[in-house]
Amino acid sequence: MTVRNKQNTFTDLLLYYYNHNIYKGYEFGQEINIECKDLKGNWGPAPTCIDTKSELKFFYGRDVFMHCNILVDTEEFYNKLVEYASQNDAWQCRVLVSPDETLKIYYPLQIPIWGIQQSDHIDIAEHINFLLHADEGLITGVSIYPVQDRHVSVRPKSVFLMHGHTKWFKGASFEELAMTAPDADSQEMLMPLIKKSNYIPIIIYCLFTLLLSIILGSILYKFYYRDDHDPKGEA
Repeated sequence: MTVRNKQNTFTDLLLYYYNHNIYKGYEFGQEINIECKDLKGNWGPAPTCIDTKSELKFFYGRDVFMHCNILVDTEEFYNKLVEYASQNDAWQCRVLVSPDETLKIYYPLQIPIWGIQQSDHIDIAEHINFLLHADEGLITGVSIYPVQDRHVSVRPKSVFLMHGHTKWFKGASFEELAMTAPDADSQEMLMPLIKKSNYIPIIIYCLFTLLLSIILGSILYKFYYRDDHDPKGEA
């Protein structure tokens, strides 16, 4: 299938499906689950934040400050973090481009563990930023990167904090997604809803109310305000 008058890219094809109601995109604020590979290499839920008792996740279009405390509950998990910090392995994760169950397309991402191994622990950078790009309810890009801020010592049975800003951008640009107005395609999708609404009586009612207010104001001015302030009536 080709997209007319557009470069036939993967994103254009997804937008074509979305605009023709072939499948749905994310709604603003909708929860986006993250899947990550477990210690055995199988896909499963993202790490659990013990402070919220829920998995690490995003919310479509919502700029927030991420705050997640992760428990290093086993030696196996600790050794895996050492592998990540040594860059001998990567914490592989993914998110669905669209929430539609009929079209499961994932966007790959990695949770970066930047640290230095010591004799009995590893020092890990706890500040991590999350950048996401989206267009018309579809995720078009994801990036997670560490920021040099403060390192924490991590050992088995300890807790390390993962925190940072989550920022959403429109399409391939760095224009804030939350600040953008609906584009022509979105307005075209809204027009059927506007046409179905019976807005003509509302407009007539507003015009009638305005006209009545002008008439009543003129009467009050003529018979009350002007007579009370007429210089000819003063002695």
